[in-house]
Amino acid sequence: MNKINLKEEFLKQRNVLKEYIIREASTLIKNSLFSLNEFNDSTNIAFYISKGSEVCTKEMILNAQKINKKIFIPYINKTNSMKLSELKNYDNLKEGYFGVLEPLNPKPYPSNKIELIIIPGIVFDKKGYRLGYGMGYYDKFLKGLKTTKVGLAFDFQVIESIPGEPHDMKMDYIITNKKIITCKDD
Repeated sequence: MNKINLKEEFLKQRNVLKEYIIREASTLIKNSLFSLNEFNDSTNIAFYISKGSEVCTKEMILNAQKINKKIFIPYINKTNSMKLSELKNYDNLKEGYFGVLEPLNPKPYPSNKIELIIIPGIVFDKKGYRLGYGMGYYDKFLKGLKTTKVGLAFDFQVIESIPGEPHDMKMDYIITNKKIITCKDD
């Protein structure tokens, strides 16, 4: 199956999930994320702001802030590049590119100071590769970063293998509602 068909198929499956299923699975994913040594050892963590049927990150972000983690979220700047800005108040967000919530008044933060980055995806494979929405923002942003990369997904979103390209960036971990997949040494 090609990338477009894979994305369509998995988006269709994800988009029929009931809200309570998304919430319950997201809580299990949060618990696994918060158990990771890399999470506990990190202070500066980048999260995506979830939208629609994605693994919900709002509670993760709010809980992480309660334990003194500094949270950074992506935004798209005027040059159409993804940057990060600190999120101090979850209520200070506005709709940005593609309807994704972004900081009201973003202040760019050096990406090399981020210790852990939480990444969305439509489908992942067991080696750590992902298919996103196809704009390439995360792949471009992650290129050259030594940051630990964690993909969040519902268990059905992880398959054996996806078609890859040289610019695709690998996750170090994929966390689902059923397991943590370590992809570092593959």
